[in-house]
Amino acid sequence: MDIEYFALISWVLTGIIGGVIAAVLGGGRRLIVYDIVIGILGCITGGWGSAIVLGDNTQYLYIISVLTGLFVGALALWVFNALLRSATKSRRRPRK
Repeated sequence: MDIEYFALISWVLTGIIGGVIAAVLGGGRRLIVYDIVIGILGCITGGWGSAIVLGDNTQYLYIISVLTGLFVGALALWVFNALLRSATKSRRRPRK
């Protein structure tokens, strides 16, 4: 399947915006780059998978692929944050 460039660009932009929003809302001490990269990868994966499954390049299906990418990107960020919190919680030592 030939994915058009504007679809790929929109998935990347959606991932950047989602990553920045997740970094601002999530807080924490990690770099914002992690959230942006995970948001971009999640949006590209979700958008690409949606475009493969739906198969057509009409405007409505394009919007659906962007929304699917946004959902998968948000889900990836949520899972990453949950794993990061559980990893840092288990490494903390109680103060004496």
